Amino acid sequence: MGRHTLEEEQLEFFKDEISIDTSKGVRVCHKCGIEKPLSSFVNGTTRSNYSPNEEIIKGNICRKCVAINTQRIKHLKTIHPLPDKTYRCPICTKSYSDLVLDQKLEKKYSATFVLDHDHNTGEFRGYICWKCNSGLGFLGDTISNVRRALKFLEQHEKSRHYTAKTD
Repeated sequence: MGRHTLEEEQLEFFKDEISIDTSKGVRVCHKCGIEKPLSSFVNGTTRSNYSPNEEIIKGNICRKCVAINTQRIKHLKTIHPLPDKTYRCPICTKSYSDLVLDQKLEKKYSATFVLDHDHNTGEFRGYICWKCNSGLGFLGDTISNVRRALKFLEQHEKSRHYTAKTD
């Protein structure tokens, strides 16, 4: 394999990418896959660093899908209440206290445990810390991507255990 050649399994990571070109006044919802007018999407962030007139970036999920997901999570939270303060994240094992200490002072909300669910089936998976939830989300919530990330870390683990040279 050449230096800049992607393996088939690496290419799989990008296969579900959806165009975000909004020049025609429409966008495809990343959830339902339907092309809709930009007014069907909630506003995201502003792009002040890239545009002199602070272009507003539309979100990737339409208002209807956002509403459905919000209702789904609300229902799951009534069935599966937030765990008590002794609970630990099953991935990183941090406690509620650990997560509170990790927070940045400028945060306006308490970022501790979040309800994790399968975005395709809506099935409750459990409560995990917000960092682990974000990590899984960035990896596409797929076992194959998590395995590749693990393989990558294992391949480079030896570089963390080097011995410093002494003069």
